[in-house]
Amino acid sequence: MTKTLSVLQCALRVALAAILGYTVAGEFFRTDAMQIGWYISPRHVGLTTALLCTLLATVSIWLLFGVRTRIVALMGLALYIGLEVVNPGLNQASTDTLLNSAFVVLLALPLVIFGGGKFSMLRAGWRGAI
Repeated sequence: MTKTLSVLQCALRVALAAILGYTVAGEFFRTDAMQIGWYISPRHVGLTTALLCTLLATVSIWLLFGVRTRIVALMGLALYIGLEVVNPGLNQASTDTLLNSAFVVLLALPLVIFGGGKFSMLRAGWRGAI
């Protein structure tokens, strides 16, 4: 039972890190499928969005390694919600934005409550690495 729970915690951690990383990539690059072939063109974002995306990228890397999963998952949740609030504005939030935010909350909540499991590279946080 505990092995299944640890595998589930690891899968949740990796899924949340992938979603946060995809969000960061989506903010900086856009793909245009209407042209012949796919190409990626950079977007110009504001300073606040760039700072939030940098912090989200750091959080997603830490989630992959399993460093302080409870705190880092809570930080990732707060930064993601902050990015969704800052970027389109609260008055322009669509159902997709609310659905994506609810999905991130559902992924992050078990990690905040139960932690990251046995399959973390740094189980004791930075104390175990130094």
